[in-house]
Amino acid sequence: MSGSAERHGQDNERRLIELSDLLEISQTLNQSLELETILNHLLLASMGRFAIGRGAFLLPCAEGRYRVAAAKGLPETPVGFEVDLEEPPQSTLEIGETNGDGLSFFKDRRLAVLIPLRRGAGQCVGMLALGAKLTRKPFVPEELEFLASLASVATPAIENSRVYGELQTLAARLDRKIHELNTLFEIGRRFVGTLEAAEVLKLFAYALMGQLLLTRFAIVLRRPSGPIVHLRGIAAPEAPVWAEDDFWAALSELDGPRTIDESCPAELARLGLTGVVPIRKEDVTHGFVGLGPRAGGKPYSDDELEFSSALANQAIVALENAWLIEETIENRRLEEELAIASNIQSLLFPKSLPTIEGYELAARSTPTRHVGGDYYDTIELGDGRVLIAIADVSGKGVPAALLMSNVQASLRALAGPTMDLAANAGKISEIIYTNTDFNKYATFFYGILDPSSHAFVYTNAGHNPPILLRASGESETLDAGGLPVGLMPGSTYDYGTVTIGAGDTLVMYTDGVTEASNTADEEYGEQRLLDLARVGSQGAALVFLDSVYDDVFAFAAGMPQGDDITMVVLKRFADE
Repeated sequence: MSGSAERHGQDNERRLIELSDLLEISQTLNQSLELETILNHLLLASMGRFAIGRGAFLLPCAEGRYRVAAAKGLPETPVGFEVDLEEPPQSTLEIGETNGDGLSFFKDRRLAVLIPLRRGAGQCVGMLALGAKLTRKPFVPEELEFLASLASVATPAIENSRVYGELQTLAARLDRKIHELNTLFEIGRRFVGTLEAAEVLKLFAYALMGQLLLTRFAIVLRRPSGPIVHLRGIAAPEAPVWAEDDFWAALSELDGPRTIDESCPAELARLGLTGVVPIRKEDVTHGFVGLGPRAGGKPYSDDELEFSSALANQAIVALENAWLIEETIENRRLEEELAIASNIQSLLFPKSLPTIEGYELAARSTPTRHVGGDYYDTIELGDGRVLIAIADVSGKGVPAALLMSNVQASLRALAGPTMDLAANAGKISEIIYTNTDFNKYATFFYGILDPSSHAFVYTNAGHNPPILLRASGESETLDAGGLPVGLMPGSTYDYGTVTIGAGDTLVMYTDGVTEASNTADEEYGEQRLLDLARVGSQGAALVFLDSVYDDVFAFAAGMPQGDDITMVVLKRFADE
């Protein structure tokens, strides 16, 4: 055999051995999804093959920065050490005296070879840095080629491990979110069933301590009669900051919960607080929660601050309801139960309707007794968007009023700029089902109007389908949704979207309108309402609403009002 053929045979044998080794290493690396295990295998495989005494693996951690994720034989370089490296090499690089610019970290640690791991030909996903061989022999091209091949087979395993780690982090965060949501619903259920403000505050405080594992906090609520202060582990100052109007003005400027910094009122830090959660309802700041430092100094995460904010929003609704009931009972304790309940119910309706650019909104509810079971509401969500709701709860009198208050409290606790109508309808249904008797439920319709796009997104939970009367005289009904809330456990809902055109009118009503009966036992009916709408909706919303009321009462003349009558009319102005 000639010398050339012998060398060719040796080369083939070497390549076969290298391929076999690469396959074995690849199988070993891909047996694990733990990044630490993969990097240790990679370092041991490369260092063991070439008798290398020191090595490290670096992962990108920020723009132009890399973090030591694994190290062998480098006691002066702990895992987590960060290195500035603006431009990693494009391919395997032997570090020498002439090419050491920007590579001082590697030169100082006597690392001789730098092998980048790249996704395809693009992003660097890590770098393998190896010291010189213990034999002091230089690396030959075949060895460097093998190291580059080793980096290539390791790249998918490292990428898979990274994705796996991200999924684990996401799953852990999702678990926390689920736990927080369950906690919010459980606390919300207890809030709804608690009519004493002191008990609500106690539940609120216990929830904060249990969820955030803190022992120092301050809850301060601003009321016309004076501030309500609940402190734990914090001494009340002689001149409390919450007595000053300037403090409340500064607090209202905060855009949400946050770790206390220079943007927060300086008095909060002087109280020994590290986090602040403004308590708001309908863009009005009613108070704040001050969070004290934790044992060990661990900061509050964004998720924890958001949870605290959601909990505070639930608490203020429950507190205001509790204060309302307490004040009503105190002021009118000698009156009959119906008079008390009637007053409570009247205060659950919005005191005034919002002004919506380009639209006119009118609403009215007339109960059959002192206390009714119908309900409507409007909530301004910001950016001009407005939530409009109408409901008809089962039964009449005081039980219906209490159920209505549950619907109202649940709706306002869940309302927010990014609310999911269909999902929230399911949550409201679950709250009502869990906290009431089996025969207590409510038909419920609500939607969000965006005046900028004229889109109206809605969910109908078993309610009389509202009528959208087009300016052309055509009409459609809004019926996407599901069962009445509180009727069955685990109910799910759909949502629908319509666009309200110029001159269109949306008529929302309860069955007290269409089921009003005359002396001949005939019902008013949907067709009569639709015919009247085609004629009367050309005018102002309030004028049309009055005409419907007048027509219903004229139709049922001589008969007692059989059910509550409630209507909400939304009309878009015709283009000039």
